[in-house]
Amino acid sequence: TWTASPDVEAVDGHQYRFRAFGDPYSDWIDTGSADTTYTVTGLANGLWYSFQVRAGVNDLDYGDPTNIARDYTIPAVPAGFAAQGGERQATLTWTPTTNGTVTGYQYRQKSGVGQFGPWTDVPGSTRLTASYVVSGLDEGREYAFRLRAVTSAKNGASTDAATATTLAAPTPTPTPEPTPEPTPVPTPVPTPEPTPEPTPEPTPVPTPEPTPEPTPTARPTPTPMPTPTPLPTPTPLPTPTPVPTATPTPTPLPTATPTPLPTLGPPMRATPTVTPTPTVTPTPTPVPPPAPRVQVPPELIAAIVAGVVGALLLLLLLCALVRRRRRRRAAAQDQDADASETPSPA
Repeated sequence: TWTASPDVEAVDGHQYRFRAFGDPYSDWIDTGSADTTYTVTGLANGLWYSFQVRAGVNDLDYGDPTNIARDYTIPAVPAGFAAQGGERQATLTWTPTTNGTVTGYQYRQKSGVGQFGPWTDVPGSTRLTASYVVSGLDEGREYAFRLRAVTSAKNGASTDAATATTLAAPTPTPTPEPTPEPTPVPTPVPTPEPTPEPTPEPTPVPTPEPTPEPTPTARPTPTPMPTPTPLPTPTPLPTPTPVPTATPTPTPLPTATPTPLPTLGPPMRATPTVTPTPTVTPTPTPVPPPAPRVQVPPELIAAIVAGVVGALLLLLLLCALVRRRRRRRAAAQDQDADASETPSPA
């Protein structure tokens, strides 16, 4: 922002230029209006910038530039911020920033639906710090946290809230009372009754019967042996005449005529014959032979590489000449302004 000059009433536009610390000024850029406010975008976070503004008429005649205004841009929002609940604590994690002006981090917290508390420094944090454990929390409650990066001049933007729930207090396990064991009742032992012994009956003694005496038998009269008769002399048998063997003629057996069986019930239908469907053999698709590779001569490759390298060297030379010419022109315009400029953090 700036204040319009009271001497010039026909101002219809403004231009500005800027630079980061250690870099040359940019070219003059039109704001596109006569307003005395303008937002410059596309700057890097956490850097020291210098600005100048000048007024113009009909986009042709521009006056002298204003004094130099300087300020820091705020640090970027820390990336990857998350919270994880534990036993009466919560662990905050994030991705460290690459901005060299960041000196540390701050966090704030709240419980439930309440308001966020004040910002608190992360103890001992630096630009490379990536985590912190918040302790002393209540058990079984939900907490929300925010984080921001800080520099020696400004505080950065806050992250979105990350929530975490602490662990609930463990439920004590009741000690089971011992179950009294029942006292065993002694089982009464029955008294055995005496078994009466049987009275033995007297065994009767058999009366012996009288044995009869044997009657004497008369001896037999011996019979005289007969006189043996001599055997007759055997007569020799005549030699038998061989009888011719007759060959039996086989008698043919009668042929049995099959008797047709009677048909029971309706005649059976003939089973239709299923003709198998011929299998169609797919015709293979001819594969075209691979295209022959084109051999590029090494001399042609070397010539192309040499041409590309020469073009790059020529382009770098032209860029260096243009940049040198711009620096000389900017140095001539800013000779007086750079002499009085010394960065001092606000």
